Amino acid sequence: GLFFLVFCSVFVLLCFAQNDPNCGTKGPKDFDDVILGIVNGTNATRNEFPWQGMMKFKTNNGKWHTCGCSILNSRWILTAAHCVTDRKNGGSVIPAKNLEFYGGKYAKQVGHEQSEVKRLVNKVVRHEQYEYLKLKNDIALFRLSEDLDLTLPQLGSICLPNQSEP
Repeated sequence: GLFFLVFCSVFVLLCFAQNDPNCGTKGPKDFDDVILGIVNGTNATRNEFPWQGMMKFKTNNGKWHTCGCSILNSRWILTAAHCVTDRKNGGSVIPAKNLEFYGGKYAKQVGHEQSEVKRLVNKVVRHEQYEYLKLKNDIALFRLSEDLDLTLPQLGSICLPNQSEP
């Protein structure tokens, strides 16, 4: 339907859009800031992965949950479809008004960080053929209510494949 057409259009636009020349540029490492708690991975340092963001969403029972996401450009963010799905409400898409984006955030814990950039969300686009039980087509996009300043050291976009890459 129309929803799928909009999703595909945005996805194709993003996939074939020219990357920001600074995409994928890691920030400076600050080893004094390493927080333990990563499972089967390595700890990141502050600003090391500026394209990584955190999405918070409020469920019907008033609890907040978090999910990871990636900055595609100053307005669009990529995440997993299961992150924008309200499983307790028939699998419906979580309303944009219940979502918040945080960039430049180093620790998941609640609390304001000086480098933190918060934006509200005004549109959520979940893959039309997403299947929760199989995690099939587990991809979604959301649009921020206002642009991110990608010139800040704590924010950056993730690199997308070139059109010629398989």
